Amino acid sequence: MDYEMKMPDLSTAADEVAITEWFIEEGEAVQRGDPIVNVETDKAEMEVESVVTGTLKKIVAPDGETVSSGAVIAIFEVEGGASPAAPGTATASEPPASDPAPTPPPPRKDPPKGGMFARNRERRDG
Repeated sequence: MDYEMKMPDLSTAADEVAITEWFIEEGEAVQRGDPIVNVETDKAEMEVESVVTGTLKKIVAPDGETVSSGAVIAIFEVEGGASPAAPGTATASEPPASDPAPTPPPPRKDPPKGGMFARNRERRDG
């Protein structure tokens, strides 16, 4: 099954990112988390990791090209229709984590009568 990898949002001020160097070539196998491409934003240069385990089928955005967040940059061949798991989610091979029962919130304390402004509070002569 083909998987289209999109340029992640790298949280920079600019929407466009320049592809500076691919570390892998078409036909090479990659593991999820392997650095596959170097990019340059308006603020920094960084590596982008593979979000799938598979084989790089096609580089859509070659070295030197500028792309926007969300643009397809590569197509991978992945086995069996498996899609990448979102961070923090369980995959088919790992059981979901059992979360303890949520604890109820503590009882809410009522604010002092009259509100938080001094003009609304009862006058205390002491």
